[in-house]
Amino acid sequence: MSTAQADVIATAFPDIASLTAADEKALTQCKGVTGALAHAIRLELAPGELEDERRSSRLREEAQAFIEEGEYDAALECYDRLLRSRPEETSVWFDRAELLVLLDRPEEALQCYTRILDFDPANRQASYERANLLFGLGRLSVAVDALRDALRLEPSKSREVVQKAEQLRRDGHPNEAVLLFRAILEIAPDDPRAILGLGDTLIDLGDSDAAEAQFARALGRDPQNAPILFRKGALLERKGRWGAAVQYYNRAIALRWNYPEPWLAKGDILLNHARPREALESFEKVASFDPQRIEAWAGAARAHAALGQADEAEAALANGARFGADHPAVLVAREAIAQITGARPAASEPLEPITDLPSLAKAFEAIEEEVEAPESSVPPDFQSFVESIEPEKEDTHVLLQLAELAIEGGDPQMGLLRYEQAIEREPRNADAWTGKGVALQQLERFREALEAYDRALSLKPNHELARKWRESCARHVPSEANE
Repeated sequence: MSTAQADVIATAFPDIASLTAADEKALTQCKGVTGALAHAIRLELAPGELEDERRSSRLREEAQAFIEEGEYDAALECYDRLLRSRPEETSVWFDRAELLVLLDRPEEALQCYTRILDFDPANRQASYERANLLFGLGRLSVAVDALRDALRLEPSKSREVVQKAEQLRRDGHPNEAVLLFRAILEIAPDDPRAILGLGDTLIDLGDSDAAEAQFARALGRDPQNAPILFRKGALLERKGRWGAAVQYYNRAIALRWNYPEPWLAKGDILLNHARPREALESFEKVASFDPQRIEAWAGAARAHAALGQADEAEAALANGARFGADHPAVLVAREAIAQITGARPAASEPLEPITDLPSLAKAFEAIEEEVEAPESSVPPDFQSFVESIEPEKEDTHVLLQLAELAIEGGDPQMGLLRYEQAIEREPRNADAWTGKGVALQQLERFREALEAYDRALSLKPNHELARKWRESCARHVPSEANE
């Protein structure tokens, strides 16, 4: 050993204790120290430890060779011999645990991870692997606590843990799923799958109010999340708020047009409220981008049946039955078709004569009185659709958002209706009056648009958007443009 090498080693390891503890790899990190020199130093300072290191290395190599040959029991014996001499070697405990899992001895593998955590309580890998084993063994209450602890040590595992929470819900363990979803949200409060999973699980448990509060908080952070909008709509539908539910379904569709669930839910509501033609459009929309969706074809069959179109209903049902003849939606559609086909009298049978014409006339008059609607500026077909999705208790700001979505989507007629609904709730809302003006202007009803802008400016004289749109609209009205 040269003087220069000795100086470098003395600088790196200033006392005999640190030098004795250094292994060959640590010594070779010193400038000028070769592997042979490091080996000689180790042999001089700790001959017993050096021999132990060689033995450990040899046993590891033997264990790996046995594993490659499929001799797992022999490999396990190598690990056991290693641990008898070096019980604090965590890497060997990990190798032993993996081998025990391979041998389908999970309880013994669990003991290995527990032993590692005894040496190193903050070991993230051991904590997570232990939790996985407990989950696989079905010890759910302990597994949930272990997964929560593992998440605190390793937050990046939240996506994997979400899958386990979803599995708990699917397997009929909602209480444990709730605990795990909440543990995930403590670490990752904006995780969309955890938010949806927790809300859905709360619904499974019958706690709709808690689920609604969960979805409301999520929408507060991300109002453009289509799946959460759909879940919110589904909750409202469960409460019988059909119109408000459709509003949320429409918002989800506006954000993701090929999202089948809100289309199907909307179609069911329309069909159940005697709007089969509009319902048919929803079901056919799903079939156009997801042609193997059984519920879409079955829904279309039911809508055709409600319209009295037996042949079209049979064709739609046949398309759905190709993918699942015993699917519940197919069975319901088949029953709906049977009702209309069974109700048709045979050609040889005379129709039952109507003997009570005055009573029948009165009945028709009563029906006409019930369905008579106030005059509207929108077309009849459009108005009937709108009536089926009346927003009921929806907030004004939601109506304004829906109106903006309609305008952006090229539907000023729908936008106009939504702005008028917002004005009914808040007559002094300048934004609603401005939006109404924009919708009217796009419909080329320029004088009415000017009146709406003037109303907005009377409520809020510095409303910049109303002023700019009014100037644009005034160019289309000669008398206004010349003033």
